[in-house]
Amino acid sequence: ILDKSIEQTEISIKKYKLIKEGMMQDFFTRGVLPDGSLRASREEVPELYHETPLGWVPKEWNTDAFKSAIKSIDAGGRKKFRSTVPWFDQWGVIKESAINPEGFKNEEAKVIIDTQYINKEYEILNDDLLISRANPPTLVGLVSLVENVRKNLMLSDKSLRINLNDSLDKHFCFYQLTQPHVRKQIELNATGTSGSMKNISQHAIRNFQLMFPTPSEQILIKDKLKAIDVYINNLKIQKKKYEMKK
Repeated sequence: ILDKSIEQTEISIKKYKLIKEGMMQDFFTRGVLPDGSLRASREEVPELYHETPLGWVPKEWNTDAFKSAIKSIDAGGRKKFRSTVPWFDQWGVIKESAINPEGFKNEEAKVIIDTQYINKEYEILNDDLLISRANPPTLVGLVSLVENVRKNLMLSDKSLRINLNDSLDKHFCFYQLTQPHVRKQIELNATGTSGSMKNISQHAIRNFQLMFPTPSEQILIKDKLKAIDVYINNLKIQKKKYEMKK
């Protein structure tokens, strides 16, 4: 019975992940009206859209460089660390693998050996928007919106914290940074001679072209995507419970 429950829950998780992908495709091409419905498509009502460097978007939307929404970027520094996961209140520095769109990973960290490298200004906090500055080609530029972070974790020299102004909702921005129109820009701007490791500069990040719906529409899109994320996360928790019971 438990095996069947685990299998069915896994199928549901995959199903709702696909539904979410379809929703994001619609939201970042058609947007959401005040009543929560999608706009009619450009094929149906072309006058509702205008052409931009990112393609056709709703008339109410603008496109602009990411830097217009950025207040500042925090960059971690190089630190001496031990390749073990920090325990309890030990200070640690995150690895590149901690930054993942499906959830920030507390356990992907290393203990800081020398306390002179500890700087509370670079401690990671809940609701931080992080981006991976250096990683293998398919992983560079991945983002996380931090939740349930343990204390005493710091940015590494391969991670950046993006601090936004009011023109972009942080959750909406996080979702947008996972989209193909941004991923394409990351791939074009990633540098490095090694095939196994690429870098993305702060200058390149600041110059990414992003979509800027009205603030109210950003909230509508964010709320719908957060709702399905919560549902998927609850399914993952349920699956873990079945596995532990087994």
